[in-house]
Amino acid sequence: MYSIVLITLSIITSLIWFKNRDSRLRLDILALITGSSGLMLLIDNIFSYLEEGVFIETSTDTLILTVILVLFAIILWIAVLLIKSMKYLKR
Repeated sequence: MYSIVLITLSIITSLIWFKNRDSRLRLDILALITGSSGLMLLIDNIFSYLEEGVFIETSTDTLILTVILVLFAIILWIAVLLIKSMKYLKR
């Protein structure tokens, strides 16, 4: 479940970024973060399916992990934005 959510978030942010490339929000960074982690978790789900036969888990723990992963990706993106803006202000 979490890999599907992260890949969907990556697709949405990529589409928004392609329309607004001049934005200062740097959605390319968020798309890169969510896309790479979504791809990593998709590969993990494929190996889990090959070993256990379950591709998508829909438990409460999986839902909590999904929320934590999305929040962490957004927090990491905001931290990168803050660091880049501080470097820009020092000039």
